[in-house]
Amino acid sequence: MYDHHIVLSYVINAILALLIFSIIYFLSNKLKTQIGFLFIAGSSIKFAVFFIVFSPLYKEDGSINSLELAAFFVPYTISLIIETIGVSQLLKKLEKTE
Repeated sequence: MYDHHIVLSYVINAILALLIFSIIYFLSNKLKTQIGFLFIAGSSIKFAVFFIVFSPLYKEDGSINSLELAAFFVPYTISLIIETIGVSQLLKKLEKTE
């Protein structure tokens, strides 16, 4: 159950999601028109982390199997969904204040 660095993946994705959402939240009043770009940049950072942190771990045996891929993408997808909901609510809040 805890193979393939899944706990590390959940922890790193949660920290990155919290950090990215916090940055978007604190910059939302100054950069109202740039929130989408910040969100995409955050997703790019998470993919970069995959290639820097997880890819070498998964390639130690010479290949990346489907369980290793799922160990990264399930936490990534969960954090992405939560981030999307949070940013969507933030945008709705900003729209009401205009």
